[in-house]
Amino acid sequence: MSEREVVVGIDVAKASVEVLTLGGAGPEGEFGNDPEGHTALLARLPAGVLVVMEASGGYEAALALTAVLVLVDRRWWHPGGKAHFS
Repeated sequence: MSEREVVVGIDVAKASVEVLTLGGAGPEGEFGNDPEGHTALLARLPAGVLVVMEASGGYEAALALTAVLVLVDRRWWHPGGKAHFS
């Protein structure tokens, strides 16, 4: 397992998320827990950071799903042998 130097912690509430970055540059402050806030937060995440988010009774689900869809390199392999990129 590789060691990461920058950690972004996210405290999730119903209406907002509080963000703190440790060990380097990254987003900090309050973002809305809505599509606009998620987009703003994810756009500010530097490459290679470890993101830690608490489970908060489901309030974290939309941000977690958005992060996976936006940040993960999505490559689909078709059984016919051609790679498809989304």
